[in-house]
Amino acid sequence: MAGTDGTVRRQDNWHVPLREEIAKSSGMPFSWGRNDCVQFVFRCVKAQTGTDIGKGTGKYRGERSAMKALVKYGGKTIDEGFDILAEKYGMKKAGKLLLKRGDPVCFYDDEENLCMGVVDLDGAHAVFLTKDSGAVKVPTSRCYRGWSIG
Repeated sequence: MAGTDGTVRRQDNWHVPLREEIAKSSGMPFSWGRNDCVQFVFRCVKAQTGTDIGKGTGKYRGERSAMKALVKYGGKTIDEGFDILAEKYGMKKAGKLLLKRGDPVCFYDDEENLCMGVVDLDGAHAVFLTKDSGAVKVPTSRCYRGWSIG
């Protein structure tokens, strides 16, 4: 749900639909524009808030067009594009120690690919969808950037 100022806020019992979204997405194969890391984050934010922050980002079917979809917001990388999108919805950048369950995050995988995900409900890990490994969990200490949902 978005407040009158456009800031997204968690709904009551937000953890239930978030848990369901993580489970559903984790069981689906990776697919650009359908079940990739960015679409996963969009769905997880919507599960918690009821607001589709991904509307208007455009459709894509591959890595290059996915990057263009977020970069159109003004960044040179997916995380910079998400910075601008997050600001539009009142999500503030948050350091590792301030991340909460369900907050969107970024990290680099072992091949230096930038991945987006959300802090898992256990609070100690983040869940990411990667094109090579599907759903993976990593310690939140590996996340280098995150955004706090109001």
